Amino acid sequence: MLKIRKEFLRHIKEELTRRNPEDIEKRVEIARKNTWENRLREIENIIFGRMQKR
Repeated sequence: MLKIRKEFLRHIKEELTRRNPEDIEKRVEIARKNTWENRLREIENIIFGRMQKR
């Protein structure tokens, strides 16, 4: 488990040190899509979808 965690953290650090404009723009776009409002909307859709199946 510790090995997996260390590998995960290493990959994260590697990605965050990439400074080319394309990688930066990809990360910014992901951040824009992952607002709390959008997350809440996704969770609500899942909950309401499952409630309707009952």
